[in-house]
Amino acid sequence: MSSPERHRRAMDLFQRALDLGPERRASWVAEQTEDDADLRSDVESLIRAHEMTGGILDQPPPGEGASGAGSLPFSIEEIEATLRESLADSYRVVEEIGRGGMAFVFLAWERKHDRRVVLKVLRPELALLYGSERFEREVKLAAQLSHPHIVGLIDSGTAEGLFYYVMPYVEGETLKERLLRRGPLPVEEAMTLLRDVASALAHAHGLGIVHRDLKPANVLCAGSHAYLMDFGVAKTLAPGDDTVTQPGLVVGTPQYMAPEQARSDPTVDHRLDLYAWGLLAYEMLLGDPYQTDPSRPPTEGVTEPVARYVRSLRPEIPPGIATLVGRCVEPESEVRPESAEGIVTELDAHPVVTHSSSRTTRVLVWAAATVVVAAAATFFGSLGDRAGTELGLPGPVAVAPFTNETDEPALDPLGRLAGDWIAQGLQQAGLVPVLPWPTALESAERAVAASTRGAHPDLVSFLAEDVDAGTVITGSFYEIGSEIRFGATVTNARDGTVLSAPEPVTAHRDSAEAAIRELRDRLMGSLAVFSSERISDVPGLTHRPPTFEAYRVFDRGMELYLNQDYGQAAAEFQRAFELDTTFTVSLLSRATNLYNQGRYAAVDSVLTFLEPRRDRLSEYHDLRFRYMRAVLDGDEQRALRLAHQASELGPNTRASYNSALMAVHLNRPLEALRILEAIDPDRGSMRGWAQYWTQLTHALHLIGEHEREIDAAEEMRARYPERRVATVLHARALAAAARVDDLERLLDEIATLPPRTYWSHGGALVVAGEELAAHGGLRLGTPYLERAVAWLEGQLAADSTDRSHRYWLGSALYDLGLWTEAGDTFESLAHEYPDRTDYRGMSALSVAQQGDRQAAENRLGPEPAYNREEYIAYRGRVEAALGDPNRALDLFSEALGRGVDGWPWLHASARSDLWRLAGDPRFDRLVAGTEEVPSRSP
Repeated sequence: MSSPERHRRAMDLFQRALDLGPERRASWVAEQTEDDADLRSDVESLIRAHEMTGGILDQPPPGEGASGAGSLPFSIEEIEATLRESLADSYRVVEEIGRGGMAFVFLAWERKHDRRVVLKVLRPELALLYGSERFEREVKLAAQLSHPHIVGLIDSGTAEGLFYYVMPYVEGETLKERLLRRGPLPVEEAMTLLRDVASALAHAHGLGIVHRDLKPANVLCAGSHAYLMDFGVAKTLAPGDDTVTQPGLVVGTPQYMAPEQARSDPTVDHRLDLYAWGLLAYEMLLGDPYQTDPSRPPTEGVTEPVARYVRSLRPEIPPGIATLVGRCVEPESEVRPESAEGIVTELDAHPVVTHSSSRTTRVLVWAAATVVVAAAATFFGSLGDRAGTELGLPGPVAVAPFTNETDEPALDPLGRLAGDWIAQGLQQAGLVPVLPWPTALESAERAVAASTRGAHPDLVSFLAEDVDAGTVITGSFYEIGSEIRFGATVTNARDGTVLSAPEPVTAHRDSAEAAIRELRDRLMGSLAVFSSERISDVPGLTHRPPTFEAYRVFDRGMELYLNQDYGQAAAEFQRAFELDTTFTVSLLSRATNLYNQGRYAAVDSVLTFLEPRRDRLSEYHDLRFRYMRAVLDGDEQRALRLAHQASELGPNTRASYNSALMAVHLNRPLEALRILEAIDPDRGSMRGWAQYWTQLTHALHLIGEHEREIDAAEEMRARYPERRVATVLHARALAAAARVDDLERLLDEIATLPPRTYWSHGGALVVAGEELAAHGGLRLGTPYLERAVAWLEGQLAADSTDRSHRYWLGSALYDLGLWTEAGDTFESLAHEYPDRTDYRGMSALSVAQQGDRQAAENRLGPEPAYNREEYIAYRGRVEAALGDPNRALDLFSEALGRGVDGWPWLHASARSDLWRLAGDPRFDRLVAGTEEVPSRSP
């Protein structure tokens, strides 16, 4: 074993040994190094150094004379018993779930909010060493960290001298556990996790806080997201450490320390965390911890060698990402990226390609229709004086003191407290212009004074006239037994219209402040709706407004959804619901994104969960729920009717768009076109929705209006140049219109674009070849299909695993009549992705074309529980290929009655099997439109 290998092995065993109790370490190390005495000696030396007398953990507890030492529990059994008894009113301690050098960790149940939490207890010897003042200061420091990807603090205190703090319980596994279980992670998954970690670091660094112990064991993985743990408490409890960034302190895990950290350099700064981030990235991508080259001089750069090595083992990693990893592990801190925020920016600049799901258009969009949230800047002041005027919420906003409806004048201050806190929250969020609280309070007091003189002014009208308030928030509170209920109303002071009335919030009278905070969050969420042009016209969103924090997480999910990152979006929508379990609309958005991933069983589960909670939904959102259930059940006729009903409640919302989508699937292009032409794509929730133009080109294509189709595709490309599907839609339209010269210019233009995408140059060649063959015969399409085969085979020679290129290659081979080659390609895909009906269907078609019915039926397999219409359509194509037109037409009629989501492509992509049905009156009636083509809208 070479020296670097031995060092790496020794460090790995050392880290794993630290996770064991001291009583087990020696025997475990002996077992692991049974055949290598030198390795055992190295590991034992590391452990001895770690446990060396003088270290923090080895300070003996003060003697009996120390204050409080005599009664402080030290054994884990005593600690657990003390916690159970002392915290019984607030927490039920369930069990110990871990221990480390600084703390014992317990799973507990928080009684107040009826939820699981993690309770960490500082080791008693450290508690005695540093005392309560230091612990409280460090807890306050950590409490500043409020970020979606940091497991923060929700409570802290002392229990019989034991210092504890409480964190949310997040179900998952540590990154260390995931790497041990799975080895190197898929690039897409690794990039998502690494972005989360970098984003968390950027937040902490912005507050002047450095983690200093970033390692896989301190990263919690929950699904596709990462959450940073152990931030700013245990890692700051050291003698003389007055801030978390004090120079000269060696804190952390040796294997993940930056060079300057290991040598206790007094100039260390946040870049030591960036070094550790690079180590995480290296280990997640390659599966092994990063090891420095002992032969390389310390001052020699490692960026290029590391980048080349990473790419040599994982060529699918974008070069920019590999270079970023190399820069982060540079020995000299000044060569590393300047900030974690810069790392996030670089990750976003080098996106990793995800795969779309074949040439289908079944993308549910109602989620975005109902709750698309403005960009993050909207939440933090970018609206300025525009907010509330152009966006539908009259400004400025005045918050009046709440009226005391109890019989206790002593509670009057709660009314002023409520008004003050709500005004503060709105001002800090920057949602809308807000009148200063003293101004609103003085005006309200003048209204009360006028009332005592017999004037009896209406408070909303008085504030509108007295301080020119455009929107007024009024409220009151009542006493119900031992509880106090707070309610509020948001009123347009210009015309007296009630804009929102969130559900009242109730709390024990001793916890009235908590109720005020929750009501403030819901009012902020309500005003966020009115502050966003995209969603202010969607009905029902203020029916039960979410908390503002839940809304902000939802906003992140909507951003991901609009970028078609459905997996991450679904996770964010789930998290928004977990932050506010009354926010059921968020689960509808989660279901939409799960559907777009083809995770139909998961969608069914979400809808089943929502079924008994439908009373929480507005009429609009209940229609959305029923729409999704109809689509999942394969009844798009019913889905179309429900979408029509919803569009009557919310014109120019995504409900109207969904009506058009269903009409396209049902081969009713004229109806779809009328709906789309009545929508303003630059207003409200349709603004920024690129898929509007996709459906417009589909509708025009189906009625043969190819010049108008070309115009629509060009408009989409101009508006959304990053959406590569627009280039393929443009190629399809040019091919259908026989504008071959323009088609060639377009293909030359996109040939230089990055190849690793679903809608690639090869995909455009296949679509162009299919359209030319459909409109002018196979002779016209063959050259393009052959060019597609050559291009795709060239790409697959560099990366044989690219699923998108394999799909398009199989399609081109099938179009060319190369049934065996096409069948092999699709059968390989179907074997790897057995849930994909399109892969199984194309594999079945390839053998059906060769006359083998039994093989075709075997490859197609049984009918799935969901998305049955796609399966039925493939069965119809198989019957056509096998020469049974009657059976084929019966199946196609059934499928089209349900709705076929690849219909606009089918006449060209299915030409090789459906040509046998051409001329049959039943088939002609099935595919023909029955209305006149509408004239172009003015």
